[in-house]
Amino acid sequence: MARCSVLLFSWVSLLGVAHAETDQCKPQFTEPVAATFDLSSLIQGANKAIMANDTYYNSLANPRPFRYFFNVCDKLNDPHDENICSEKMTADTSAFQIIDAAGEKKEECMTLGQTEMRNWDLIDAENDNAAVGVKLTYKGGTECASASEGAEKVYRSFAINFRCVSGPTTLSPISTVSETNKCEYDVTMTSIYGCPLECHSDDHNTLCNGHGVCAVDKSLKAARCFCNSGWSGDKCTDESEVEEGDESNSATSTLMTFAIIFLIALLGLAYVLYVRIKKLNADDNPYGAFDDQIPHTASLN
Repeated sequence: MARCSVLLFSWVSLLGVAHAETDQCKPQFTEPVAATFDLSSLIQGANKAIMANDTYYNSLANPRPFRYFFNVCDKLNDPHDENICSEKMTADTSAFQIIDAAGEKKEECMTLGQTEMRNWDLIDAENDNAAVGVKLTYKGGTECASASEGAEKVYRSFAINFRCVSGPTTLSPISTVSETNKCEYDVTMTSIYGCPLECHSDDHNTLCNGHGVCAVDKSLKAARCFCNSGWSGDKCTDESEVEEGDESNSATSTLMTFAIIFLIALLGLAYVLYVRIKKLNADDNPYGAFDDQIPHTASLN
């Protein structure tokens, strides 16, 4: 069975959705790397949710569209017009999967996780790289069909990868809803809110004031700004005359080094020429011996 996914997203209205507490959307990591995030600006509030469309191809002749509804750090009401999800959802369900009718199969709704069963992790946890972004996972969704009788129960989950970029929040118009393991779904959004706060400008519109790079300092084991030449400060907000002086000193030092090398080479050449000339004038040189020869004149008798 093949899965081909074309993902489209939009903001949709859902009446009666309560607003989440913003503190629950501010994950803070201390080990193995220190980094703080704040995604509370992405909470959709009382009447919005994020929707993604996906298509599952059991066969080319029988595609079955899927729709995903989810929120960030907040619960959702039943997203279906006929409330077909109500009997499966809990008071804090955060993500839904609605499978459209196809052939003899009726429309279905699955819950994908709960706000209170959320988990935060770094996207690149393997390399302790907080600058890549942060991942929010909802667990405790509808039970997934077991592969065999007596197998351990598996419940659906939904993960949102907030990948760090210095720009507005987007969900790629053409993307894939991944199912890396059975009933474990994830989607990726790009957002500046996926970047560590240690790198945010005060207005949260740029990283490192546009004059540096957000990365992890391996010696400090913390996310921070690495400023471009000529800029300094925690967020690269200060022009640095010291660094400009350092650049000038560095250039001067380089020129002096080349001058010294050139002078040494010139002195070496002069020494070689001196030795050669001295040898030409030495006594044991055949040409130097001409001066000691006495000329002989033939006599005529």
